[in-house]
Amino acid sequence: TPYSNVTSNQSGKNFTGTAAGGTPDSPQNNAVSLSTFDNQHQVTLETPDGINILDYRAMDNPDSENSPDSVEFSYGFFEFTVEGIEPGGATTATLQFPAGASYDTYYKYGPTRDNTSNHWYEFKYDGQTGAEINGSQIILHFVDGQRGDDDLVANGVVTDIGGPGVSATVTPSGDESPAAESSGSGGGGCFIGSINYGGWFGGSF
Repeated sequence: TPYSNVTSNQSGKNFTGTAAGGTPDSPQNNAVSLSTFDNQHQVTLETPDGINILDYRAMDNPDSENSPDSVEFSYGFFEFTVEGIEPGGATTATLQFPAGASYDTYYKYGPTRDNTSNHWYEFKYDGQTGAEINGSQIILHFVDGQRGDDDLVANGVVTDIGGPGVSATVTPSGDESPAAESSGSGGGGCFIGSINYGGWFGGSF
């Protein structure tokens, strides 16, 4: 991946590559902390014990020209890969946003079984897969190889690109009043987070 050779430094210890690189005192890598793409908010990503977070980053809109109409993605987007799932099995990944964070939907950008080209689709929880929104916390439910897993293969690995959004609202008068235009330009940069051991570090390129 384009961000697998970035080195972050914490307390004199150098970590090169992804979260899977770990630290000497970390038996598992299931909690990371990173800044949103605009560096305005701190977000944590956590998976169950035994499910390791590999590559991860906050990113700009991957396809701004085709973004869903009247949805504001004020927290940007997140890309990550997790492993350690039983092939074909289920797991979760929890995004924790700052208190008071506001959103009512979650969109993913990637392939699905009925459309293998990268495209936008809403990823609300349907009882099996999707985003379950609980205040400032979003629990992403995955089934390996099914909706939401970008590789579409039951191989014990789930890859995700997506982000929370605020959908259009309707005023009491009945006039439609979109919360905001869709996310801005589709710059290609990224922000690299670090393992969550009391803080976050990273760099851009």
